[in-house]
Amino acid sequence: MEQTVKKKFGIRDIMTIAAMMVINFAIAMIIGMVTLPFPVVSMSAGSLCWIAF
Repeated sequence: MEQTVKKKFGIRDIMTIAAMMVINFAIAMIIGMVTLPFPVVSMSAGSLCWIAF
C-alpha cells in the first residue's frame, strides 16, 4: 500500500509568496506613478494589470 504524504507549507514557500507579493506591489506602484498624469493611460494600464496578474 502506498502512503500519501501531505505537503506542508514551509518557510521557503511562505518567503517565496511574500517576495512575489512585494515585487507585484512594486510594479503596480511604478506603473501608477508613471501613468498618474495621464488618466486615460492610467485606466487602461490598471485594467491590464488586473488581467496580467
